[in-house]
Amino acid sequence: MSYSEFNDFLKKCGVSRTDAEDGEVVLTKDDALKALKLLVGTDLIVLGGDVYELESDGYFRPTYDNWYFNKDNYLPLEAAKKSQEKAIEYLNGYRELEDSNIRYVFVLDV
Repeated sequence: MSYSEFNDFLKKCGVSRTDAEDGEVVLTKDDALKALKLLVGTDLIVLGGDVYELESDGYFRPTYDNWYFNKDNYLPLEAAKKSQEKAIEYLNGYRELEDSNIRYVFVLDV
């Protein structure tokens, strides 16, 4: 998978968080996990991510929950794998309340 293909997935399954062209794209947990699986075997490093809650008026309110990955501790290919694993671990461990509408944004090293 290339960055272009990953970006195509984001455009297909995600929603733009802002009106800015090529701005941040938010994903549901299921789609975020699918996106991360698409990165397996690539050299794309997930530097971290942010969590938002979709409000009834369409505004994405930051929850101030996030994660980060320090790529400087690893060789490039190892960093990609470890960063992807950390992102998957974070998403799987994030507890969404039943009535919440949580979305995730990735920060990639491109």
